[in-house]
Amino acid sequence: GSPADAVYEFNLSTAWDVSTASYLQNEEIGGTGRETRPNGIFFKPDGTKFYIVGHQTDVVEEYDLSTAWNITTSTYNQNFSVATQDGFPNRFIF
Repeated sequence: GSPADAVYEFNLSTAWDVSTASYLQNEEIGGTGRETRPNGIFFKPDGTKFYIVGHQTDVVEEYDLSTAWNITTSTYNQNFSVATQDGFPNRFIF
């Protein structure tokens, strides 16, 4: 989340019940020329990719996960600018 520049992972002991959440880990994202104020995240249904969007650079960034759903195995892949469509992107979905 913004301004922490990280994706946080939580375990749910009961599926879809946020009252059972416990913090697991986080992964720092961002970097030179990359998003430093992430606001939205979307995971590919198989857990092998995630995408973030934010309002610092106005791009959608793609990350690969070498182990599905494990954010600490993420590597930055590429990005796509949405600046001409939205100067303050917050959320998105595929």
